[in-house]
Parts: sequence; C-alpha cells; structure tokens
Amino acid sequence: MGTLDIRQSIVCYLLFVLSISIHEFSHAFVAYLFGDSTAKTYGRMTLNPLAHLDLIGTVLIPLTMMIVPCNIAIVGWGRPVPVDIRNFKYRTIGDICTNLAGPFSNLIVATFLMIINCSPWFCHNNVVRHLLAIAACMNISLAIFNLLPLPPLDGSCLLKYVTNMSEEAFLMISQWSYIIMLVLINLPQFRHLLFNAINYTFYGIGYLSCKIVGTTEDMLFSFIK
Repeated sequence: MGTLDIRQSIVCYLLFVLSISIHEFSHAFVAYLFGDSTAKTYGRMTLNPLAHLDLIGTVLIPLTMMIVPCNIAIVGWGRPVPVDIRNFKYRTIGDICTNLAGPFSNLIVATFLMIINCSPWFCHNNVVRHLLAIAACMNISLAIFNLLPLPPLDGSCLLKYVTNMSEEAFLMISQWSYIIMLVLINLPQFRHLLFNAINYTFYGIGYLSCKIVGTTEDMLFSFIK
C-alpha cells in the first residue's frame, strides 16, 4: 500500500500500539465477564497502552518490521493478560472465549475503520484514507498473527484443547515460542503465507464494507493505491 514517510510511520506505530491495547483490554474484559477479576486487579482492564506493552512483541519486532521492509503488515503482541481460569464457571468455554476476544476485537476495529473509509461522506484526503486503511490492515494482521498456535499467542488455546495437550507439554512449547516466532518471521514461505491470509482478509472486509455503505469497490481501491 505504498511507502510511508517518517511522520506517517510514527502515526502507524501509535495506531499499532492502540490496537494492541484494544486487543489486551478485550482479553481482560471477557475474562471479567466470565467471572475472573485477576486482570482487573492487576490494572490490565484498561485501554492505557503503558499497561500492555511487551518489549519484544510491542516494541522490538514491530519497529524492526517498520525499518526493514518484509512485505507484510506490522505484527506483534502485547504483554499477556493474567487470567485464572479456576474462577470461570465454565472453564473451557471461558478460556477459549477469553483468548479469542483479542483477535475478534481487532477484526471488529478493522471492519469499523473500513466502513468509515468506504463511506461516501468521509473526507477525500487520500493520506488520511491511506493511514486508516493501514490501521485496518494492522488490526487484521494482529488478529491473524495472534491466532497462530504458539504460546503466548491466542491460538495456543485452540492447540491445547483440540489436541488435549497436557500442561507439561504446553509449558515446554512455551519455553521455545519466542525463538520459534522469530524464526518463522524470517522464513520467506511463512511471510508469504501470512501476507496472503492478511491480504485476502483485508480485501474481504473491504468488499463487505463497501456493500454495507452502498459504494462500489472503486472506493476501496482509491485509498489503497
């Protein structure tokens, strides 16, 4: 979607951090709805970005991806939200919903941004439209990346329950997860797969947004050139 100057890159990173905050807040909020107030007690049920920053996932990897072109949108994660599933009345469904709340919230944000962008009454400033499209793409990237079945990413809960994995095996995988993720990000095949998943989801949401507001797909292509 084009090359960004330094000011636009800064704006994009700030939007990325805000998206991370929404993601982590959603985990905390859904856990609270299911009966666990651990995250709220630790001050994590907030949209304040400072409460959710992770040195590797929110700072190191995203900034590196902004500096070194890698043909995919910025991906990353926030500091894991503390959750005690023993407080859930329905542990399995509560754990799954709490984990998936983060990616789902990012998809909602992406859809909201794309609906605004595709609306005919929205401003015709291409720079603004371009930045909002990138923000939508980042949220989609966060959703898809965090669904990977590796701890501490949200998809790990599906891996645990689908395979009926023991807690010992899960903890063993967790010890190597950061290294595995760093290796995967540097594999061209993985980047290509991730790029396609993000790209198809982005255009799918964009197409749906155009239909919702009653505009043609030309509106979508006008701000992503």
